[in-house]
Amino acid sequence: MKLNACGQKLWCKVLNYPGMNYSRMVIVKNDQYLVLTNYASNDFHEGNQIRKFDTAGNELSVVQLVPGYGNSDLTHAGLGDFILTSDNGMFFTGFCYYRMPPPNENITLLQHLFVKTDSLGNEQWHRPTDTVNNHVGSIISSTEQSGSYYSVGYNYSGYPEYAPYFCKSSQTGQLTLEETLHPDTLVDWLSGIKKCGPDNLIIVGRVAPNYNVLPKIGLFKTDTAGIILKFIQNDHGAPYPKCIATAFDNKYLISGYAPYDYDSISHTDGYLIKVNQDLDYDSIYAYPFIYNSLCPVPIPTDTIACNCDLITGFGEAMGENRAAELKIFPNPARDALRIIVSGDTEIDEMADLAVYDLFGEKVMGMSFRKEARMDVSHLAAGVYMVKAARGAASLARGKLVVVK
Repeated sequence: MKLNACGQKLWCKVLNYPGMNYSRMVIVKNDQYLVLTNYASNDFHEGNQIRKFDTAGNELSVVQLVPGYGNSDLTHAGLGDFILTSDNGMFFTGFCYYRMPPPNENITLLQHLFVKTDSLGNEQWHRPTDTVNNHVGSIISSTEQSGSYYSVGYNYSGYPEYAPYFCKSSQTGQLTLEETLHPDTLVDWLSGIKKCGPDNLIIVGRVAPNYNVLPKIGLFKTDTAGIILKFIQNDHGAPYPKCIATAFDNKYLISGYAPYDYDSISHTDGYLIKVNQDLDYDSIYAYPFIYNSLCPVPIPTDTIACNCDLITGFGEAMGENRAAELKIFPNPARDALRIIVSGDTEIDEMADLAVYDLFGEKVMGMSFRKEARMDVSHLAAGVYMVKAARGAASLARGKLVVVK
């Protein structure tokens, strides 16, 4: 949904797919909106998509991310955060369940998940690639500083024991640093991170001296090695995930809710803290909010009706030129079809060809070289994504429409 400065709805869109669907976050890039969405189908298949909209709310493209059911080891991927990177790509974080090696291949473990893509959403690398050097838990927020990716979240050892997790990744996917941040004070998870100047980071977490005390908002200023330079704790309230934003004056806004009381959880108020780069308080906002507004009239407290337009399909991804092009004909198809990969880079070696439905489930797959023939007569009518890849490298992809 897009609102104007007075809180009035300009447009609204609803994703009309079966099962549960929800949007995670939005980033504005070059007058377009990049939206990270998750879904769970009626048969509990899960998936993640990056969607692109223009300023009028027209959907330009949708790309399937980490289609876990096409991977025998990584399943149930849930991406919750992403950032735009300095190499014109995107960096996604969240969680997944990763299959253990034999003889325990029927067991999957909750793992941190990192995914790096180009500007169109083509995967360049992901982690984990095994269960040996990873941790049980989830990554909640990330930022980029001097060409490295810094991420925060938690390790999980069984309720209610969470450990605050901080790590650094290179642009090529190597884990170069990991720390448990301030374990004596912070017994829950880290909720947000932003860069602070050229050498430091601001991190938000939920803090408490023990598990019998309700957590509060904690703010950390660290260097890029995770060494804490300053720490403050707010009197009450708890932060939201991805709760920190950089304001126009290079100060930081941290959002949460207060009071944090299990007995009155349905009667909480919004809470907002503003601090400078030295973690000195600038303002503390509590309900009712008083702030400077771009709206020339008082903004009423109101409810916005979600009488939104439905989104049932998608357009082709637009942007950079591809080295290889995936040609499918006939398209739409009923039964037999032919797929050819052509372009500046020809596929002379064997590669993998996979067909995914809109839930990210792999429905067909084969090995090929340059050209392949498929029979899709058994597939249900609908839209499918066809992807050619070699290992983790995406070579080309296209859209297939099956009709009956």
